[in-house]
Amino acid sequence: MGRIIALRRATWTVFLGLGLIAAALPARVSAHGGHEDEELVAAASLGTSGTLRLNAKSDDFELVAVPHGRMLTIYLDRFADNHPVTDARIEVEVNGVSLSAEASADGTYLLSADWIAAPGEYDPVFTIVTPEQSDLLTGKLVISSASRTGAVFAGGNSMLAVPSGDSKINLALAFLLGMLTMWAIPKARGVNSAAVVAELEARAARSTARVRAAADAALVTSRKTARQYRRTLSRARAQLAMRANERISQIRNIVATFSLGPRPAFLSVRKKLLRGSGITSLTLMSFGFFFVALLLIFLGRGVFAHGTGADDADAAKPPTAVAIKTAEAAAGPKRLLDGTVFVPKSAQRLLEVQTTVTQIGEAARSLRIAGQVIADPGTSGQVHSSIRGRVVPANGVWPRVGQPVRAGEVLAWVVPVINPIDRGIIFQQLAQIDQEIALTQERVQRVTDAKASAREIDDARSDLANLSRRRAAIALVLRDRDTLRAPLLAPSEGLIAASFSVAGQLVDEQQKLFEVVDPKRLWVEAYAYDITAIGVVTGADATSSVGQSYKLKFVSRGPRLQKQTIPLYFQIEDPDTSLSVGSLVSVLVQAADRRRGVILPRSAVVKDSSGQSIVWQHVDAETFAPLPVHIEAIDGAQVLILAGVKANTRIVVNSAYLLSEIR
Repeated sequence: MGRIIALRRATWTVFLGLGLIAAALPARVSAHGGHEDEELVAAASLGTSGTLRLNAKSDDFELVAVPHGRMLTIYLDRFADNHPVTDARIEVEVNGVSLSAEASADGTYLLSADWIAAPGEYDPVFTIVTPEQSDLLTGKLVISSASRTGAVFAGGNSMLAVPSGDSKINLALAFLLGMLTMWAIPKARGVNSAAVVAELEARAARSTARVRAAADAALVTSRKTARQYRRTLSRARAQLAMRANERISQIRNIVATFSLGPRPAFLSVRKKLLRGSGITSLTLMSFGFFFVALLLIFLGRGVFAHGTGADDADAAKPPTAVAIKTAEAAAGPKRLLDGTVFVPKSAQRLLEVQTTVTQIGEAARSLRIAGQVIADPGTSGQVHSSIRGRVVPANGVWPRVGQPVRAGEVLAWVVPVINPIDRGIIFQQLAQIDQEIALTQERVQRVTDAKASAREIDDARSDLANLSRRRAAIALVLRDRDTLRAPLLAPSEGLIAASFSVAGQLVDEQQKLFEVVDPKRLWVEAYAYDITAIGVVTGADATSSVGQSYKLKFVSRGPRLQKQTIPLYFQIEDPDTSLSVGSLVSVLVQAADRRRGVILPRSAVVKDSSGQSIVWQHVDAETFAPLPVHIEAIDGAQVLILAGVKANTRIVVNSAYLLSEIR
């Protein structure tokens, strides 16, 4: 029975101690100092966005101030485009005291003051002076005791922390352990004094046996110790009997006390608290500590991990720059439950978020059609062979694709090739001509000898000369074919876009061998199914597959259908090297009629998870909200917002797709 009581007493003590620790445990306690602890606790304390941030704005500027210990970090941006202002001079006035903020290398401004670390409500006045203009901003900064202790005042070996939302779990755990404690306390009304006495006598018997065994061992060692053995045994029995009688008397007094009638109020409380055997004043002390810990939690008092004296002086030191940056990173971008996105100023500058103030304007109605890049027919061309023969390079260098050429430049040669049948025909013609030459020579000799008239002699000599020239021309084909080769000339200035032959290839007459394209003179051939929807074409833009936009100049339209479409021809005003002949483009044809709406860059419109077109509104300094919109393309760089956005609304035009990725 005594062991059971001792076990219950130990269990009760353990449960009560755990309850005290859990109840008094702060949310975050640092056991040692150092820069690493400063960064971690600063990041944890500034994880919530709204408690220690001041927002102020005017028509020109937007300001966000974030305190960190004794340091106030100020972010200053242009209100319209959210562009950081880094060349300003800022003075902060609080309670009649004016201090100047120092500009840092990262474009922010830092102010060090004692009031930043003191709880209270402050109405700072910010005087902003830039080379172009000046302004005056006011705001309210509320620093409560909870928010102050939630911030970090780090230095040395001490760090102040206060229970946060995690303390609710600690309180629940403390309550559960308290219930287990009450269960573990032994009840008084079921105490059996006879059983306790029997247990004590049994323990005395076991002790006597141990003493006897020890004395027997000593007796075996030396017979001289027999008298000492008997003396020791008698002394041990007397001590055990005295202790047993005292214990029995205590138990009987406790039983008699709880069995009496009504008692004063403090005795009834004592009866409820000390409902067990062997409960001493330690119980009252433990319960007192338990309730003191609960009072400390409910009153919101801070708990120091350790360190006093010199550590308290270090606690007022401002946090390091690394701690401030780590804290700002902890309070990073996050999507809220209502769909809006919180993006601190530090993250906005990292993402390069830019905005614009919307205005209502007019834009031409547009129609999107498909198109293809083609070469300018007037400045590009193809090279064909004029004879049948073998292609040989000019100057020993074969023209390559992409090589720049000039108009009239020789690209290659085509040397005629004679087959055996043609060779036989040539030999037959040569033999026939040789025979005619022999007959003509005889005739010239006869008329000369017969002293014919001068006319007959001249006719004979002329026929002989003609036959000689015919023979020389035919013999040239067999003897020197290089003089009969045909040049392949570039039709215009540009680049060789395609090559359809290789050196030594036999080609036929009128076969296409090269294609020359001027990359600075490119056209777009588009296909419109409904020309009535366009009406009068006033302009056009083309967008390539990689998103590059090009301005088009309308040239003409085809007079007849091609595959049930009307061909429209446009000239690209400023093409670049990324365009290739044959590339598919999307053409936005602008008609004469105009429509009203908000004109925004195409980069401002993104898709949400459901595929709906949205834009991001800059609601507050660090808050952005998605707005569903109905858009119509104007050209490759702009869109017309027909519904969803009103005038004088700040809309994100740069990095809008990054805001959509925040979760």
